[in-house]
Amino acid sequence: MSVISFNALRTVPGDFLRPRSFKTAASSERERERHRRVAFTAGASALARAIGLGTTLITVRITLAYLGAERFGLWMTISSLQTFLVFADLGIGNGVLNAVAEANGKDDTRAIREYIDSGMLLLASISGMFLLTLAGSYHVLQFGHFFNLHSAQALSEVKPAIAAFAVCFGVDITFGLVQRVQLGLQLGFLSNLWQIAGSLLALTGVLVVIHARGSLPVLVLAFCGAPLVMKLVNGCLFFGRMERDLLPTFEAASWSAACKIGRLALLFFVLQAAVGLAYQSDNLIITHFLSPEAVTQYSVPQKLFSLISIGFATIMTPLCPTYADAIARGDGR
Repeated sequence: MSVISFNALRTVPGDFLRPRSFKTAASSERERERHRRVAFTAGASALARAIGLGTTLITVRITLAYLGAERFGLWMTISSLQTFLVFADLGIGNGVLNAVAEANGKDDTRAIREYIDSGMLLLASISGMFLLTLAGSYHVLQFGHFFNLHSAQALSEVKPAIAAFAVCFGVDITFGLVQRVQLGLQLGFLSNLWQIAGSLLALTGVLVVIHARGSLPVLVLAFCGAPLVMKLVNGCLFFGRMERDLLPTFEAASWSAACKIGRLALLFFVLQAAVGLAYQSDNLIITHFLSPEAVTQYSVPQKLFSLISIGFATIMTPLCPTYADAIARGDGR
């Protein structure tokens, strides 16, 4: 692992977390170090996902009583859009992750800068187009019929609620870069710790909105905006204090780096789109053909059964940059 990743880890206390240099280490030592990074990231990811699921279940219970069946079904449908639209970054995020992991395995700091700046430029462009499309179509789109809404309150809240979600989601496309970079440098546990803070802040925001008798759009803004705030803080600390040399400035962006990210992104986009359609479209289909109340009956047990896929993702996610680093360093075994 490059010196970039080591500097960041010096902020974490304890001898066990202190970095070991990959540059001068033997192959067996690098292997142990990679396994250590995987263990840290998987452990932090498991904790983050457990806390995230716990806060979600708590949120489900209190919002169901507060919103009622129809508005709660709308709330669950809007919440599911975040995972359904995972491919909205066109695979650029995962393209950056893999490119950074490979460059880090070659100890090529300049290439890492190029991939970060190029990726940020691409993601910012996607965010801008997404938000401009939202602004231009806001007064044209009608969601009441699609979501099978009947009550006057739900009909009045659906458009601003979706707008609140879409704005947070559009901004998150760009802010998600810091997590991809940390994963690429085998520092994924840092982003997982901030994800825990985001889940707790989201739960706090939901409780505050309910206590204040806020509307559904405000509830969506609190739930979706809190993790976004934590990603912003993570990015400011990581690029502003830990790794100032990697702060995105667009100066190192290059056509060659963008093309490499784009080639990787195309493969991930196809995969992510297929996964989104196959596994995350349930709530949209149910609310359109049945009703938001049917989403209420479906979404609660679905959250519990999602533990299976969450377990697999917790184990598999840290391995991708680990493989890339090993391949780049010629550690085939």
